[in-house]
Amino acid sequence: MGYFKDFMTWTWDENLCIHVTILVAKYTPTTIVEMYDIIQDMRIKSRTMIIKVDLTGANPFCHEVRQVTRLILDVFEYTKNDQLLKQIQFFNAGILVRTFYKPISMMLPSYVREIIVFN
Repeated sequence: MGYFKDFMTWTWDENLCIHVTILVAKYTPTTIVEMYDIIQDMRIKSRTMIIKVDLTGANPFCHEVRQVTRLILDVFEYTKNDQLLKQIQFFNAGILVRTFYKPISMMLPSYVREIIVFN
């Protein structure tokens, strides 16, 4: 299992799918540039990627949620030619987050909307 700044962990399954978990409540400001080496390693060792975002204890309108969202979109853009990122799963998202997401989702490209799920 890998760790990055205590807010992100990852593991591979038997199908070489990397499962990345982000704990929004523990998030510290991070840029895609700081993660290039980690992402490159993931790209080399993985066939697919699933990002799981745990919103436990996070205010849906807090700065960290927006920063995590930006980071995920940056990862998506960085890996889109590999078609590595297969799903973005949001866990522990209350009704407010789901309601807020609906109108915003229409501004996202369809290929991004299609990989986002709420669990």
